Amino acid sequence: TDIDCNGLRCKETYIADGCDIKCKVCYESACDYPENADYPLKENCEYGCDTTGTVEGCDTKCKVCATCVPNDCSGYELDSCPDNATCESCSVGCGNTTVYYKPIGCALGYTDFDDYWCDTDLSAFIAKIKGDLL
Repeated sequence: TDIDCNGLRCKETYIADGCDIKCKVCYESACDYPENADYPLKENCEYGCDTTGTVEGCDTKCKVCATCVPNDCSGYELDSCPDNATCESCSVGCGNTTVYYKPIGCALGYTDFDDYWCDTDLSAFIAKIKGDLL
């Protein structure tokens, strides 16, 4: 006998000798149709969902997980912020937890004597320069 699927499509069919194709098993929901199988519910997308699909009457599902695009930290060349400087930071992301820094000025009350050598006392800077020359 042919099963009535009550408005849903037939999932499995059979053919008896000399007969037309008959429905053996019905889909339980339109959400289970093969064209909706491309939207498996992905809950473990590490970087979120890039492409979603919604089938009317079904949950929104993730079709394609997003891939991570690392941040461009090329202008951030230091592993730490210099003493008494203020810095911007950049994290590469995508599983890389390294943070790089770029000085943008000196902390309040400090003077930039040379390429973010931030100090309140010019004599400390002069002592550093003398030490570098020795």
